[in-house]
Amino acid sequence: MYGIHLWDSCNNSVTGNTARNNNYYGIYPSTYSNNNKIYLNNFINNSKNVYSYNSTNIWNSTKEITYTYGGSTHTNYMGNYWSKYKEKYPDAEEIDGCGIWDTSYSIGPDTDNHPLMVLWENYFAPIENIFDTGSPAEPYPSISGTHNGTITLNQTITVSTLYTYPCVGTGGHTEYVRIWNSTLNVTATWNGYNEDWHNISFNESFTLVAGETYNYTIRTGSYPQIHHIPALLTTNGWLNCTEFVDANGKNYNNRIPAIRFFSEVQLTAADNGTEIELKKEQSLLITLEANPTTGYQWDLVEPPEEHILQQVGAILFKPDTNLPGASGVQTIRFEAVGPGKTALKLFYHRPWETDVAPEEIFYIPVVVNG
Repeated sequence: MYGIHLWDSCNNSVTGNTARNNNYYGIYPSTYSNNNKIYLNNFINNSKNVYSYNSTNIWNSTKEITYTYGGSTHTNYMGNYWSKYKEKYPDAEEIDGCGIWDTSYSIGPDTDNHPLMVLWENYFAPIENIFDTGSPAEPYPSISGTHNGTITLNQTITVSTLYTYPCVGTGGHTEYVRIWNSTLNVTATWNGYNEDWHNISFNESFTLVAGETYNYTIRTGSYPQIHHIPALLTTNGWLNCTEFVDANGKNYNNRIPAIRFFSEVQLTAADNGTEIELKKEQSLLITLEANPTTGYQWDLVEPPEEHILQQVGAILFKPDTNLPGASGVQTIRFEAVGPGKTALKLFYHRPWETDVAPEEIFYIPVVVNG
């Protein structure tokens, strides 16, 4: 019935809660429940988010709080997150990029003077260089098709790669992606079912700026995971569906692709010996010139500690041309999984020549910050 019910209850602090999908009220102070401090809570999709009866309370912090929003640090009084706020106050605007609306939220005789634009947890989450929808609780029904919509982040990130969540036991992936607005226009195309088939990489890294809205077109294949909602709020911002056309030509306005944009640190031979810093969940791609037709190849002879950095897939070779004996590059990818310091070493050698020194050595120390 109620998410939170205060009955003749005074002088409490109510903070850090989420009241969602209740048949009556998200929060209901009643019968002389006075002087409670109610802030940093989420009230989401309740029949009525709040009802106050014979009670007078404070609906925002009484002291300024320091938090992070949009990639910057702010200090402000903070209220609560109210779903459908924009429907109630369509003319409301953000105050100076701080993540707080400029119009107070009315609660009978009281007001939340500093209503939050996103879920309260987002103001205190560690800054990550990713945008991640995560996996939906129920990804089915799943079908490939073309997603069109918009993305708006609450913090600035650098992007080099798009990961697509596949349904279990399938090859769900993205075949083509385009991100654009008036100042940006980038595309990427899938390279097929190699060891890295669930990722699609852009030719160059680019920046998605907090508060800016970007259009996206994502064309998927096989059976990718799908959020069956018209709009999705994540820790890092919003993803909105404009249109999804499935492989059978049917149109929907409530399909969000389950994806992750992230930045991949890319190294070459020029970075040999350089200490590299990564954030948890960040990807590392090493690209080294090679020609396996000569018998030489790159091998990981000293792997990193697995609780810090883990290899993803096998070492891959991409020739420069289709001619027999062509040289090219070998690539090896790692993912940062936990904080700590480790190192990795690769040999360029003929594996059977065990008593011969390697032709080249690639060695880097790696620090992963939690």
